[in-house]
Amino acid sequence: GKTIIFLPGSRKIEIERHSPIMVQVIKYLKDQDLNLNILIATGQKQLDQIRDYFKDIQIITDDHEKYSLFKKADFACAASGTVTLELGLTETPTIVIYKMDKLTWFFISKMVKVKFVSLVNLILGRESSKELLQDNFNKENLINELSKLLSDEKGQKKQIEIPSEESVAKLIELSCNFWRPFWTISASTGARLGELTALPWRNVHLNRGRIYIEQSTTKTGEVDQPKTRNAYRELPIGSKIVSWLSKLPRDNEFVFPCPEFGLPYRQKNEFHQVFWMPPRRL
Repeated sequence: GKTIIFLPGSRKIEIERHSPIMVQVIKYLKDQDLNLNILIATGQKQLDQIRDYFKDIQIITDDHEKYSLFKKADFACAASGTVTLELGLTETPTIVIYKMDKLTWFFISKMVKVKFVSLVNLILGRESSKELLQDNFNKENLINELSKLLSDEKGQKKQIEIPSEESVAKLIELSCNFWRPFWTISASTGARLGELTALPWRNVHLNRGRIYIEQSTTKTGEVDQPKTRNAYRELPIGSKIVSWLSKLPRDNEFVFPCPEFGLPYRQKNEFHQVFWMPPRRL
C-alpha cells in the first residue's frame, strides 16, 4: 500500500495545535481500509509528547531512517518549516499545514505580504505543495487534499519541476547556513550536486578562489571517483562564496555534509533532474 508520513512539528506548541487534527484524519483513513502505511516522523526530544497523541502508530525518530523514509514515502503532511524543503528535494508530494493562535495570525497576516509560507512554494513562486493554514487546516480539508493525492497517480513524486533562473535566485536568497554557498556554487559553476555533496575541505583553496572536483556522491550515497578524465576539473569561485565558505565549521571531512548524520546526502536520479543546474548565470 501507499506510505504517508505525518510531521506535526518540532516545537511543543506546534505539536499541540497540529496533532489533534492529524489524529482525526488518521482514524478516518484507517476506517476506510485503504491499505495505507501511516507513520509519524519526529525528533527524539519530542517523542514523549508525540506518543501522547498518536497511539498504535509507528513513530520514526532516527535521522537515518527519517531521510530514507522521505525518499520512499508516497505522500506527506508536514508542519511548515525546513522539513518541507527536505521533502521537496525527495519529490514527495506534501500537504503543508500550520496553525497559530488567532491574535498572532491576525497581526502576521496584516504585516507579512507573501503568497506562500512553505520554502518550496516560495522558491518556485507557485503552490506546488498544497498549503492548509490556520482555519483552513481542519479535518475535512486535510482529508479532501489527501484523497486528491491518493487518486492522482500523475501527481505522485512529481510535484517539483526544474526551477527557472528566478527560482534559483530565490532559493539562494532564502537559504541559510551552508546552503547559500552550496546553491550559489552549483548555479554559477555548473557543478553537479553529487560533486558538491562529496566535496572535501582538502579540495577547497580559499586563498586562490578555487575548488577542485575529484569525486562525486553516487545515487546510493557512496563517494566515488569520476568516470571520465573531463570530470576532474578546477572551478573558480567568487569572493562572496569565499567569504561564506570561510565562516563554515571544519569539523567534518566534507564541506556540505548532511546535517543529521555528517555524511554526504544520498541522492537518486530524480533529485539530480530537479535541481541540476544550469542556469549557470544568475
